Amino acid sequence: NLGNIIYARWNGGGISDTYGHTGGVSQSPNYSGSTGSVMQGTKTIEASNVGKSLAGVTIGSNDGVFQRYMSSNGSDLWASNLVYSRVSMWMNGMTSNQRTNVKNYQSWQINEPYLFSTNKWSTNKWYCSKLQWRAYFQYAGVDVDSNGGSIVLPQDILYSTHLVGQSF
Repeated sequence: NLGNIIYARWNGGGISDTYGHTGGVSQSPNYSGSTGSVMQGTKTIEASNVGKSLAGVTIGSNDGVFQRYMSSNGSDLWASNLVYSRVSMWMNGMTSNQRTNVKNYQSWQINEPYLFSTNKWSTNKWYCSKLQWRAYFQYAGVDVDSNGGSIVLPQDILYSTHLVGQSF
C-alpha cells in the first residue's frame, strides 16, 4: 500500500547484502495477483547509487533519491531470485492522510544526493533507510529506528516495534 516501507536482503555482495535495502511505496497497483505481477505495478522511492542498481551500492558516491517500478527491469532485484528476505511494513492504524504525506515527503527528496555516511538528522543527503525513517518520523509521528542510534540501518526499521509487516 501507499506509504509502506519495503525491506529486502539478497545474496550478491555490497551494502544491500550486509544491511538490506529499503524503499517506500509511492504507487500501489490496482489489482491483486502473483507477487511478480503486484511488483510490476508498484513504484518505490529509494535512495541508492551506482546507476540505481541495488546490488552495486557503494559508500560515498552521489546518485541519490529516485522513483521506479519494483520490477521494471532485470537490475532492480526486488523480484530477483537472489532475494532471500522481502517484507512490506507499515504502522498499524495509519491514516490515508499520513500515507499520502509520507509518500509526498519522499517525493520531495527525488534527485537529492546519496551519502551513506551522513547522520539521520541531516536533510540534504540520503541513504535508503534514512529516507524511510525520516518520512515516518516527520509525517506519521513515529520513530521507527529500533535502536535510536545516530544512523538508521534497514534492519533497525525491520525490528521496529512501531511497525507491522508481512513477508512476500
